[in-house]
Amino acid sequence: IFISSEFAILDSSITKTEEMKMQGLPEIQNALQNVKNACQKKLDELYPKGIPDDIKSRITKELVFLEHSDYIDDFELFRRLSEEAKKSSTCITTRGTLAGSMLYYLLSNNGFNPFSPHYYCAECGYYEVVNTSLFGIDLPVKRCPHCNTVIFPDGFNLSAESVWGNDGKKMISFEYNVNSEFLPFARNVIHSA
Repeated sequence: IFISSEFAILDSSITKTEEMKMQGLPEIQNALQNVKNACQKKLDELYPKGIPDDIKSRITKELVFLEHSDYIDDFELFRRLSEEAKKSSTCITTRGTLAGSMLYYLLSNNGFNPFSPHYYCAECGYYEVVNTSLFGIDLPVKRCPHCNTVIFPDGFNLSAESVWGNDGKKMISFEYNVNSEFLPFARNVIHSA
């Protein structure tokens, strides 16, 4: 762990799952199911009138990659850290490509949506993917063509492959930047796992 004047950096160059296996420790119980449940809950909040099929497809793809990887416990730890951070309005950010994961976005309390730029109407479920080189935040706010509700653009166009690789076997580094005041809470979460 490296601590700078403003942030503590929790670095795991080997995964928590690998470390636990090397030490003969059990894996975190129900880790995959906890991650799936948390992601589904967030998806239901973001897309209350129905989750678009291409977003379901992206989540399914990443969950399959996760299930066949050594990162299940790492994502569960991140979920737990994020939940603890929400209690104190603390931001947790990561370094590297992890922020491009849809799972990371759904589990975090401050991430950005890595999906393609799109509009979604929470009132009627209207959904439109925008074919552009811009990020969703660069697109104009507009009215839903079905119910006339103001809808906001979202999406940063980061592929699942940028995080997981083409076959889901890319090495992922979990490095968290947290406020140094949050570090004792983060350590408690990690040690209680």
